[in-house]
Formats: sequence, structure tokens, C-alpha cells
Amino acid sequence: MRIKEVIKDKGMTVSSLAEKMGIKQESLSRAINGNPTLETIDKIACHLGVEVWELFTESPGESEISGFIKAKGVIYEIKSRQDIENLLKNLG
Repeated sequence: MRIKEVIKDKGMTVSSLAEKMGIKQESLSRAINGNPTLETIDKIACHLGVEVWELFTESPGESEISGFIKAKGVIYEIKSRQDIENLLKNLG
């Protein structure tokens, strides 16, 4: 994920983003450096003013997205920005 890059690109710090989100900087750092939930990823994107896919790649097609996300006890394979958007819609 590129969360730290996007934070920097937006002229922010992890600390300032955490403040904007209303959470402790330590909590946000753990999420960014660990395995954040879909809900956390969605909140980060929202507070940064970007689409969720932008936290994974710079633009559609520039790099491959590949991974698995476990949500509500189910493991989903993610291969594209569209997979992430569909998953968020289905879980929302």
C-alpha cells in the first residue's frame, strides 16, 4: 500500500491525518504498518480526499493490485481497483 506516500503527497503527516480522523497517531501508525481493515482503509481514503484504489496504486493500470482481504470472516481475492470498489460496495 502507498498510504504513507499519499499522506506525504497531500502535504500531511501521519500525526495530522490521525488528528483529522479523530484517532491517536499511534493507532493510525499501527494500522498503516500492519493489516488495516477495509473500514480503516475507507476512512483513510475519505480523510485524504482520494479514492481507495489510490492507496494501492498511482493510477489504474500503472501497477498490478494483488492480494487478499478478509472481511466478515470471508477471504476475498483482489486483483484490480474495481475488485476493491465492488467489495466496499458489497460490504457497505
